[in-house]
Amino acid sequence: MEYIHKDFNLAHVLKYGIAFHHGSLPLFIRKRIEDLYSKKKINFIFCTSTLLEGVNLPTKNVFIYPFPKKTVNDEKKCRLDFWNLAGRAGRYRSELTGNIVCLNTADNNWSNADAKISLGNNVIIEDEINSTLLRHQKILNYFDGKVKSPTNDIIQLSSLILSEILTYLDKGYIGRILNTFNEKIRFMLIDSGKKHLDRNRIIEIDKVTFSENHIFSTSIHAKAQLNAKNKEKLLRSYSREDVFNYLETINEIYGLRNTPDSLNQLCIVTYSWLMGNTLNLLISNAIKYSNSVRDPISYRWVKFDKTNPDHINAKIMEAIQCIESEVTFKLETCIAHFYQLCQSIHGDENAGINLSPYLEYGTLDTNIIELQEFGFSRLAAIEIIAKHKECVTFKTNETSLQINTQKLRAKIEKHSVIDRELSWLNL
Repeated sequence: MEYIHKDFNLAHVLKYGIAFHHGSLPLFIRKRIEDLYSKKKINFIFCTSTLLEGVNLPTKNVFIYPFPKKTVNDEKKCRLDFWNLAGRAGRYRSELTGNIVCLNTADNNWSNADAKISLGNNVIIEDEINSTLLRHQKILNYFDGKVKSPTNDIIQLSSLILSEILTYLDKGYIGRILNTFNEKIRFMLIDSGKKHLDRNRIIEIDKVTFSENHIFSTSIHAKAQLNAKNKEKLLRSYSREDVFNYLETINEIYGLRNTPDSLNQLCIVTYSWLMGNTLNLLISNAIKYSNSVRDPISYRWVKFDKTNPDHINAKIMEAIQCIESEVTFKLETCIAHFYQLCQSIHGDENAGINLSPYLEYGTLDTNIIELQEFGFSRLAAIEIIAKHKECVTFKTNETSLQINTQKLRAKIEKHSVIDRELSWLNL
């Protein structure tokens, strides 16, 4: 676990043929766990359901904890989720039979779900969008500003409808979603939607940017549009000061962090990530400079005890989640949206620097990016550039990227990250 941290508990349980797997782990770790399990080097995986649902891993035994009450109360979702998981036990050509073990916990069991699951695995899936459309009053209330805390599906559907209203106001064309309503309701929505756009001062917003970013509320679109008009808010260089100021602007618009200290921590991690610092170094710095940690048992913020293994592992996962969930996903999405607006207002040449792709790749080095586009992980790409750059011929206008695999394999250790990724890439 030299790539994560020496005290990461995954390293310790792997010795016993046990692993855990979830979306917050770095991709190269998840792929390694999947590879070890497929080769039967790991006997047990504690995982979220997404592993079984999204990866073709043959398994004989599936152990399932009770579903939360929200799932149990939804009969169709309860049945669908159960049989989707249960169907992973015993794969054709891999296992002749499979076992499904339903576990009880101290405060939850399968008694309430049993009757629903026993109805069978045929489930009719309803279109959630259509069911929401039938409740058009919720959308009208959102347009009229009568909803204090709108749900995500209302925000997203309303944004899609608003993008069609923008097109209608510009070209007179009625889109597919608006066409699902009868004429009376349709024009109520158009009238209310136009007032909503006027009230938020985004009637002139770029229609493509608005429609492609329907996850954002109208108020966020309005804040982003207002800031994008100000040329002083554009990113002009990769200097620490400019990047930090730019991230402060992004946070003012999208509200990623609530306190100055928390925002400063995000800025430090983001800039370190862009500078190509390894995950191991980011985690070590988080442990070195942190004063508090979210306790894994009580889930409350407590004083960080650097001698407590539970606190260390909580801090490790906190640092990993900051990269995997915030920097390369939430922050990248927000910056991409803001840059689109800057482009629409100032043009491509005067829109400043687009930071979003560099956040995704975790570097400003175009050679490292090129290796990642070829198929290597960020970790492997950084190591290749740092130690084995002479084994790579980078693409030109006439040629594509070339790797001297024989020379590279002669320089690396067997079973190293680069060695494994060369095998995964069939090189």
